[in-house]
Amino acid sequence: MDMSTFSIQNIKVVNSKYNLKNLITKIKLVKEKEVKENIDFRVNISENVPEYLHGDSKLLEQVIMSTLDNAIKYTKEGFIELNINTIVKYDMCRLMITVEDSGQGISIDKVNDLLMIDEELDKNDLKRLETKNVNINTIKKIVSKMGGYFTIKSEENHGTEIKIVIDQKIVTTKKIELDNYSKTENILVASNDTEYLKSITKLLEKKGYHVENSIYANDVIDRIRLKE
Repeated sequence: MDMSTFSIQNIKVVNSKYNLKNLITKIKLVKEKEVKENIDFRVNISENVPEYLHGDSKLLEQVIMSTLDNAIKYTKEGFIELNINTIVKYDMCRLMITVEDSGQGISIDKVNDLLMIDEELDKNDLKRLETKNVNINTIKKIVSKMGGYFTIKSEENHGTEIKIVIDQKIVTTKKIELDNYSKTENILVASNDTEYLKSITKLLEKKGYHVENSIYANDVIDRIRLKE
């Protein structure tokens, strides 16, 4: 994508369904080839990650890739570690992404300056996105654009730890086990979503079931009471 053809306003968060484990596997395969042999590159992902999430996987990939790029650039020996942990509550998954390295680190003054930045993406950030030479400032701005937050701890000559927290909606896949129902029984489909009502009724009828439907709660209750 030629980012130079876009204005700042056109950098938008575009949410869609994606598999986080597949995304991290892809990132790991790419970065393993770039890490020096004398560096221990480790990737850990929580077993509690839902199968599918809803969010901007392209921007998320950009954030993780760029954070690792910076770690690789400033780490001559030792380790680089990517950890993905999660907190799942109701239909939301909080991603806690940590990239830690044993690199050259940055001064406390620079860390404080970075944490104080509260700016929108600008033309310089666009150029970095185009060349894929994304610095920590730009990463922080992208995370903010995605509604997440960013922290950094670093010590000169001892390494850096960057934490990124982003909430993503969980995509639930409901599967109806049709064979659990006897085809001799009547099935009543009830919903106030008429499109859903039509599609599920059609699906059941194709499978050979006797189906009726209703959009009225009282009607449903009456039919159950009458053992229909």
